[in-house]
Formats: sequence, C-alpha cells, structure tokens
Amino acid sequence: MVDKKIIAALKPILLWVILGLFGNVLHAQDIHYSQFYADPLRLNPARTGQFNGDYRFGLNVRDQWESVPVPYQTASAYADFGLMRRQYKGGWLGAGLNVLHDRGGTAWLALTEVRALMAVHKALTSNLVVSVGASGAYRYRSIASGLLFGSQWNEQTFDPSIVSGEVLAAGGFGYWDVHTGMSITYLQPDFFSLYFDGSIMHINRPNESFLGDVNRIGQRPVIHIGGSVWLGNLSLEPAAYYTTQKKASELVLGTNIAFALKDGYRSAASKLYLGAWVRFNDGLNQNDAFIIKTGLEMNAYRFLLSYDINTSSLRPATKMRGGLELSLVHVGVLPGSNKPQTIHCPRF
Repeated sequence: MVDKKIIAALKPILLWVILGLFGNVLHAQDIHYSQFYADPLRLNPARTGQFNGDYRFGLNVRDQWESVPVPYQTASAYADFGLMRRQYKGGWLGAGLNVLHDRGGTAWLALTEVRALMAVHKALTSNLVVSVGASGAYRYRSIASGLLFGSQWNEQTFDPSIVSGEVLAAGGFGYWDVHTGMSITYLQPDFFSLYFDGSIMHINRPNESFLGDVNRIGQRPVIHIGGSVWLGNLSLEPAAYYTTQKKASELVLGTNIAFALKDGYRSAASKLYLGAWVRFNDGLNQNDAFIIKTGLEMNAYRFLLSYDINTSSLRPATKMRGGLELSLVHVGVLPGSNKPQTIHCPRF
C-alpha cells in the first residue's frame, strides 16, 4: 500500500508542478545541451538520486559555433546521492548539487550558476515509481568586456572613446531561481522501461537586466518522454524532448543504441553507444541540427561524445558546424556499503 504520509507530503509539490506546467507560461532562450538525457538534474530535479548506486558524479562540456569569431562555451558538473534507501523500503530521498558556467559572444556575456536539489521517490507498486523534486539556484550574470552602442557611431565607425550614456550593472548582478518537476517511471524487468517527465524552469520568473529595468525571465516548461527496450545484447533507448520559452521552442527526437561488448546487455560491464537525433525549432517548422553520437561505458563510468551538424538558416555563417559536446558520468557505491536495492530508473 502507498504510505499516506508520503502522499500527503507530495501533494503541495505536485500542485506547484501542475500550476507551472499548465498555468500562464511565458515563453526566452536558455542554456541547453544536445545530450539532454546526460544532464538529468537540470533537466528535471525529480531525477535527483534516481540511479542504482549510492552516489553519482557527472560532467558536461559544450563548445558551439567554432566557425564564428567568438564561440559559445558551456560547462557544468553535478553530484547527487540516494539517501535512506535501506531505512525505508520502497522509497528514498535524493539530494544533489549542480554548478554551471556559460560564456560567449564578443562581450563574453557569462552566466555562473550554483544549484541545490532535493527529490522524493516512492514506489507505488513493484513496477511503478513516482518522483517529485525541486531546486533553488543562485545565478550571476556578467560582461567581461565593453559593448558598443548606437550613440558611439561617428558616421564612419563605432568609436569606443565616445561616452555611450548607457548605465550597466557594475560588473554584473545576481538573482535566485527556482525549478520544480515530477517523473513517472514504469519498468518490466528484462523487457522494457518507460518514463514521463514534466518540469518547469524559472518558476519564480526572476528579473534579469544589466540596465536596471524590468526584464523577467519567461517560465520554461520541459516535457521529456522515453524508454528502453532490451533485445539480447543491445538496448534501444528512444526519447523525445520538448521545451518552450517566450517565442522560442525546441523539439529533439531520436534514439541511442547500446551494444553489450560481452555477455548479455543487462549484465555486461562494457557497452558501446551509438545515437542519431534531430533537433527542430518552432515545432516541426524549422530543422535546426542533426546530432550524431558515440560513446563507451566501462564498469561504473560512461563517456559520450556528440556533434551537432547545423542544418538551419545559419548554415552559410557556420559552414554547417554546430556544437561539439561530451559528457562523463560515474555511479558508485560507498566503501563498506551493501549494494543498494535495484530501483526503477531510465538510462541516464
């Protein structure tokens, strides 16, 4: 039976998620990875502590548009832990921390973010798990070099010695950001797993402006569905990811295929990954990139490398170059600890 105390504790969090997903959502551009499934904590805080082990460390790095004068670079690292799995049968807690830094453009516009995450997981049946989570982050925006404005045009060129008259935040500014989400996972052991995730980023709509005026970040709903099908020595892992913010939207569809290098897939210590994905902007109206991926998993470590082939209207400027991206994740068990109970979780 479902623990009534757990359900009572979940109700207010579920209400926030539902209001965020289906309320008055404003749509703006935000940081994203092509390997969205390898960035689980930022994808959905409900995935905090959702893995088979005691702890998980991860790293994501993206280098985008090397063909333009100043490329965009993003790096993030995270750690999360599964708590109280042995004390409470059928349920556990997750806690984690995520750090991100992004910069790009001629002025080196930068964002530094430190995010703390918590999640509650409950097995409703032997095959079904419901998870809810929330996170809070402190974000800091900065500009490393000067900008040029229209008032500095001298009829021939931009002259940085001319006073622009613009008053920017000195060095940068910071603000708090809130993210919440929920997840439902269904597993048939040795056959397949399915999951449905929904989350809402920037639920408090913080103000972000170098000029001191009102420029609130649009709420960003994220829907992520997928699963795994085990077929002998391989696993098919299709997924779909959709997000929208202010007037921008993004849809990613595709699949990864994991091949066991020895023994059956479920017991193999080493796996080879291949994947193909396509990203659309503005629904299905604009093909943005084709994403190819390869990787290797050995014991408790997984390394994935992907590359975006740009297919959008920016092809002439980027020469079809997109973004090189890598991810590394390690899942482990603490010394002297018995192996935690097997739990329902997608392949992140």
